Amino acid sequence: MNPVIVRRELGVLIQAGLVQSKKGKVGGYTLRKRSEDITLAEVYLTVKNSDVLGKKNMFPNPKCPIGKNINQKLEGLYSSIDQTVIKDLQAKTLKKFVENFR
Repeated sequence: MNPVIVRRELGVLIQAGLVQSKKGKVGGYTLRKRSEDITLAEVYLTVKNSDVLGKKNMFPNPKCPIGKNINQKLEGLYSSIDQTVIKDLQAKTLKKFVENFR
């Protein structure tokens, strides 16, 4: 993964209070809270930068029966899916997720 992207995401996590950084020879990044106190929903909402299914149509045809309402309908669909994802992730902690890799 590109280090610039990793640093950018770490910056977002720092601003959200989930991660802290320490400079110097023994520096690095650590969690600010215990992993069992961080839900995956918190992480998702912190780093989420787009809709789950994609982008809206920026130039819908207002004369088209589908196009004139597409963005409104997509927004409702995206919101519904996002709420489902968040609800599922609220029940999962970072600690439990990390245990999958041991």
